[in-house]
Amino acid sequence: MERYSVHKVIGEGSFGRALLVRCRNSQEEYVLKEVQLPKNQSKVKNSRREAILLSRMKHPNIVAFREAFEADCLLCIVMEFCSGGDLLQRIRRQKTTLFPVDDILKWFAQMCAGTKHIHDKRVLHRDLKAKNIFLTDNGTIKLGDFGSACLLNSSKAYAQTYVGTPYYVSPEIWDNKPYNNKSDVWSLGCVLYELCTLRHPFQASSWKSLILKVCRGAYPPLPRHLPYELHYLLKQMFKTNPKDRPSVHTILTSHLVNPIKPFVSYMIHIFNSGFRFQFNQYLTKILLYTFEHFPCSPWTIPLALQVHIIYHTPEKSCNNIFFYFFIFLYIYILLFCSISKNGIFCQFFHSSGFIGLKHNKNNEKKL
Repeated sequence: MERYSVHKVIGEGSFGRALLVRCRNSQEEYVLKEVQLPKNQSKVKNSRREAILLSRMKHPNIVAFREAFEADCLLCIVMEFCSGGDLLQRIRRQKTTLFPVDDILKWFAQMCAGTKHIHDKRVLHRDLKAKNIFLTDNGTIKLGDFGSACLLNSSKAYAQTYVGTPYYVSPEIWDNKPYNNKSDVWSLGCVLYELCTLRHPFQASSWKSLILKVCRGAYPPLPRHLPYELHYLLKQMFKTNPKDRPSVHTILTSHLVNPIKPFVSYMIHIFNSGFRFQFNQYLTKILLYTFEHFPCSPWTIPLALQVHIIYHTPEKSCNNIFFYFFIFLYIYILLFCSISKNGIFCQFFHSSGFIGLKHNKNNEKKL
């Protein structure tokens, strides 16, 4: 503790306290979580589990681990400080004003990216909720609080111990059945619903009524102004049979048929194969323009593609593979423009100096 000075207490619970501290050497702020170590030595290993699991998670959407140490019968876990607060605070600040769909999409994509990372490491979070999801000062989502997390023996293994927060607990847990990472998918669905409506999907006046609603998957419909794709996604995430729920990987990579399917499918294939590359500046400009102006719901674009754009900065260089692919994309969009009603791509290319064609509803002519 000599390396840190305590600024203030930012949270308390059954686990202990969470303190905002400042490193005496670097003057950087961190969160120091104090966990009371049990007197029974056989249970000390379980208390250290959070620090061990968090130390293995290195991802832009997971709270970063700095160090852990023991002092005065306390386990101290030092981690990244997210100055934007938690998602529950952000939801409450909205009061009755709903979030824009774009914000919901960006946050949910990042939540899924972080969750996929922990699932790939055979870890179940088991307590995903708005209060355990944090925001940095620039709006980046970070998953935190791994105090209830567990490591499975294999990717197909199941957990059995009940943990979690009642409003976010899946039907299989209430039914005392073994569960796997699909339980985290249910919890993510609850958070997504909260972002869309500012309230819990399952509310009741008693625990018995709450459990019945959860086990039936009965929740009030989303507001009508939200895209159909969002309604459909939640319906899939709230399937009472976990086998029918999509995995986080499926959510990130699936998309509905749309006019640019060949392009996004190719990009997703590259992302999933782990191939490192650099975007051509013009290609990135087209992508960003598409997100802003394409006359379809943004949910038809794979979330994995949007997550990639958030974290990768376009560069000037472009290898031959992407040069030829860009030419293919260019020709494809020209063909698409010939049948487009509003010609937004033609307008974009013309304004960018790419082509000398201008499209309108009645004719096409060279400028």
